[in-house]
Amino acid sequence: MIRKYKIEDSNTYLECSINIDPSILSEADAKLLLEFFSWSWDKNANIYDELAKKYAMSAFNFATQNRHNTIGVRQDFDAAEGYPKMDGSFGIELIDVEGYEFDDQEFNVTVNGEDI
Repeated sequence: MIRKYKIEDSNTYLECSINIDPSILSEADAKLLLEFFSWSWDKNANIYDELAKKYAMSAFNFATQNRHNTIGVRQDFDAAEGYPKMDGSFGIELIDVEGYEFDDQEFNVTVNGEDI
């Protein structure tokens, strides 16, 4: 059964949806994907849950840094070393991602200790 993840960060309004198909992506392969980057992950938790969280973190980074939509983030994954295609063919699929958009109107700015 496909595991459908929705990962959200309530502090920054980041959202990501990832599907993982355990019939395609084995636990052993999921472990290899986690170990490739030497990520710190909970070895007592479900390995697919841990992989979804780490891949969501990468998707958030790609979306925010490159200002990419979901299609662009999939291409970022394709171009980056160590990631499988995120189209589901390897058992993991990026469905949707929303990165953080900075707005300079929301910044608090001080000059010489005084707000401007």
